[in-house]
Amino acid sequence: MTFQYCQDLVHDPQRTTDVFKTFPRFLDVKGLLNQDFLLLFGVETASEMLEKWDTTFRSKVINEAKHLTQSTELC
Repeated sequence: MTFQYCQDLVHDPQRTTDVFKTFPRFLDVKGLLNQDFLLLFGVETASEMLEKWDTTFRSKVINEAKHLTQSTELC
């Protein structure tokens, strides 16, 4: 139920920024984001994302984040 509620927040443009307010432990508990990614996409895709994070995704995510409205959570 928590996973679905979090997904509802993520996909609601008016409430996306509430995710870290509602679920602050995503900021300091290692593995929670990966757990949600696993639930969304399955074991194979989740492990592939982690394998490719540093070489493929990291710089792209950082570049995209530079165009978002700045906030403490984003930084």
